[in-house]
Amino acid sequence: MGKSYSKQEEVIITQNGANQASSSTLENHIQELELDILPEKRRITATYLNRMLTDNLSKNGPPIVIDVRSEGEFRMCRIEGSLSSPKEKFGQVQMEKVSKLLKSRNNEIVFICRRGNDSQVVVRQLLDGVDRMYHDRLYDVIGGLHQWAKQVDPDFPIY
Repeated sequence: MGKSYSKQEEVIITQNGANQASSSTLENHIQELELDILPEKRRITATYLNRMLTDNLSKNGPPIVIDVRSEGEFRMCRIEGSLSSPKEKFGQVQMEKVSKLLKSRNNEIVFICRRGNDSQVVVRQLLDGVDRMYHDRLYDVIGGLHQWAKQVDPDFPIY
């Protein structure tokens, strides 16, 4: 009987039978998993984001949409009007910029990524780092841009 591997392990079996962990394959596999690290009230559907952007649901105007994918991915495809702030570069400076946005404007801020995992991580960092009074204006899109393509824009390129 062979060793069983968890969902988060990706192992390549080489011809000689030795196991080699592939970090890039593992990273890709983990990104395919659906994280669930935010309270339900901090997560919205792609359909709801579209309504927020088009139907003026908030008295404070449309939300600020921040895409946390890499700059290259952002250049490839994005929601019109969204801003780029890659997760890899999301540190103290970006936390301060978002804090300033929260203090200076009353708009909701919605974070999005390819599948809804990286944006959850960023929102979690913000919830842990900004004043509690701003928590009700921070959101993540469930399923990210893949769900945007399914629910809102079937011509939106997914990869």
